[in-house]
Amino acid sequence: MKKIIKYMAAACLGIVSLSSCSDDDENIVLNPSEFTAPAITTTANTVALSEDTQTQTAITFEWTAASYGVSTTPKYDIELAKGTDTFDNAKVLTSIQETSYAVTGTDLNVFLVDQLGLEAGTEATVQYRIVSSLGTFGAEKLYSETKTFTVTPFSTDLSTPWGVVGSITDWGSSPDIPFWKTTTPNVLVAYLGVAVGDEIKFRKDADWAVNYGSENTTANAAENTFQGSLASGGSNIVAPLTGNYKITLDLNSLEYTAEFFQWGLVGSSTPNGWDGPDTQVLSFDGINEVWYANNVVLNAGELKIRKNNAWDENFGGANGSLVAGGDNITVDAGTYDIVVDFNNLTYTLTPAQ
Repeated sequence: MKKIIKYMAAACLGIVSLSSCSDDDENIVLNPSEFTAPAITTTANTVALSEDTQTQTAITFEWTAASYGVSTTPKYDIELAKGTDTFDNAKVLTSIQETSYAVTGTDLNVFLVDQLGLEAGTEATVQYRIVSSLGTFGAEKLYSETKTFTVTPFSTDLSTPWGVVGSITDWGSSPDIPFWKTTTPNVLVAYLGVAVGDEIKFRKDADWAVNYGSENTTANAAENTFQGSLASGGSNIVAPLTGNYKITLDLNSLEYTAEFFQWGLVGSSTPNGWDGPDTQVLSFDGINEVWYANNVVLNAGELKIRKNNAWDENFGGANGSLVAGGDNITVDAGTYDIVVDFNNLTYTLTPAQ
């Protein structure tokens, strides 16, 4: 049954007559005088954010249901804006049909820094409101009152003093490969390529005063992983497998794991075409939280970005917008600097200088 929603004009409330388009159509009249806007019930006026608690709920936004005089459930947008801005510059945190939304410290912090442009380490006031609508029916929006909270975002720079040193860096002749923060305190990750027989260790501040090796590395070739416990000043870790890996360094449990991991380019514009394997592997920049590759030579054609030489996770898109499983990205022949931002779903292909 189709639903045709029409507005009842205030001047003719008593004489509106609606005709059906067919026997299956249902005419629904919206009377603005019966609308009820959502009302915020959240009481928190301060939000505490920190790296140590970022996986926990930072704030739960709650409000009463809006009413349009019909049974259809409205959609709600949570709009946030800087305390010094108008809502013309607001950003939507989420769009849902429920009347509450719990956001973690990680997600809220990224939103405040990346979307609202707040400065890490500086206290700021954020204003917010709830905006309801009937979505596909195009009913007018209803706005809650505006409330505010104060918050100090933490830095999104994932840098740490830890790195990977070894034969792959000529034991310090090249810079240590950096470890980056994760959402778990003292659990770090690094991305690197090794071949069987390469030797590595983990050290702090590019110095040997604090370093870890391992005495019991084991491998699972079927799953393309290897792991072991850490020993202070221990033996070099000898890579048992070849490939690109994400190394997880757990300074809490003093263990490490390595799992096959890479983002690569595949397609007719790449040397190996659509059959792969992906020859151009992206590197991770934890300061800006993006993946990148410089001076990439591409043929005229198409490409996609995929994980681990497989199609389970792949991205396409157009005009700089990244789409999971999206259309192939068309490129002209040339040499490019490529940046991929999975957080904001964007990509750039800039001609290399």
